[in-house]
Amino acid sequence: MGKEGLASLGDSTRLDFFFGPSGACFTGGVFNIRKRTSSSRARPVEGFGVTVMPQPLSKVIHGDPGIVIMGPGEEQKRPKLAALAFSVISHMACADSMLAQLAGSLTMGRAKPVIELFADAQNETRKSAILHALARSHLEPDRLELFDAIIKLYDRAGALRNPIGHGVWGAIDRLPDALLLINPRDELLVDGRIDLIRQKRKEAAKAGEEFEVVALNRLEDALFEEYRRLIVVYREKDFLDIIRQIESVWNFLGEFNALVRRDRQIPSGGQRKFDALARQPEIRTLIEHSRKASKARPSRGH
Repeated sequence: MGKEGLASLGDSTRLDFFFGPSGACFTGGVFNIRKRTSSSRARPVEGFGVTVMPQPLSKVIHGDPGIVIMGPGEEQKRPKLAALAFSVISHMACADSMLAQLAGSLTMGRAKPVIELFADAQNETRKSAILHALARSHLEPDRLELFDAIIKLYDRAGALRNPIGHGVWGAIDRLPDALLLINPRDELLVDGRIDLIRQKRKEAAKAGEEFEVVALNRLEDALFEEYRRLIVVYREKDFLDIIRQIESVWNFLGEFNALVRRDRQIPSGGQRKFDALARQPEIRTLIEHSRKASKARPSRGH
């Protein structure tokens, strides 16, 4: 296994990243947006439930981007960016670990079955439900409010990490400073539509229906345009911005966890630090929004 790249992660952090046969394997293929071919296409992505910083390929390159290759090994063409992508995953793993530590801190480790249930939960929705149940049982209202805000920031960070961890990577010669990402989950839907169009076009051509063939050609071109809109372009700044967001969340989780532990051992004197954490701009904004939303809700009985 050879060292392929060394990426700078800011002024004080550096990451060695190794590529080799133990790396992740992705399904994918080659497709040429200019031509109608039957080659395998990986499905591009858009959004992932958050406003992502990376731009769609259609906004970065207007018109024909040429041949786009997605699949195993393509990320190695951009070793520095691949290292940053790995760092995003690594940073979020640290945040996940801190979240698990917080679950233990909320009960001071005494509810071992509950902690084990949280640690073993594979479904994020179930894990979140367990954590919120622990928080409601062990935190005062103002601290529960702070906890909820931090968890919202954690969820947002996870939404930025998820496509990087689960998508398929590619590269294009026209963008030597970027990696491309596609989401495989919708690939079957898009390819299924293309396959249906091709089958109908074949039948129309056999029947001599020229106008129908032209119409189906245009429809297929529109689907390729959809590909261009859905392919996401990641540059160095995008990865670094995501890493900084995750680092911020990790710090918030760590500080809150430390305060909860300290509060369990020394109940008095910790409120000022909880209040200081709640005044952090990102957290304060979410708390204020939550309070406004609560006031806007109709009270029970009305």
